[in-house]
Amino acid sequence: MNHYRIPNRVLELLIDGFVRDEARWLLKTLADRGGYRPGTPANPGDPVGIVLGWLWLHHPSWAMSFLGDYIVQLRTDNELVDPNGPPILLDDLLAGIRFTLPQWVDADQAIALVEEARRDTPVRLGALPQPPEVPASMPPPQGAWSHWRIP
Repeated sequence: MNHYRIPNRVLELLIDGFVRDEARWLLKTLADRGGYRPGTPANPGDPVGIVLGWLWLHHPSWAMSFLGDYIVQLRTDNELVDPNGPPILLDDLLAGIRFTLPQWVDADQAIALVEEARRDTPVRLGALPQPPEVPASMPPPQGAWSHWRIP
């Protein structure tokens, strides 16, 4: 793998564009499948998992900023947001992200990422609440990541 030194401002611009495009992709995918349903994992796709995983391992605070920006795009700042639909819940996004993290993000690192996201993201976004009818904690999905110990 090649390594390049990138000025922070250039990296910020690259990440901003990536977040916007990937949020658009997820919103379109959900719309094509009949819309978002609270309580169902919102899988953002492998590119988001790869970038989030890399940021988490190398710049954890940037990873949280990335995730906060992504959820804002999914809820309000993207032209594909359904104004009449429910907002995508953080726990549903985190449940989907579990499937997208690359193998080089081990289970303990992934658990730490999710725990930090649950602490950091509501504060970063001004405590966007979870609707009361959706449980704040969901059981982990069955399958490859079912060994996760996420509370």
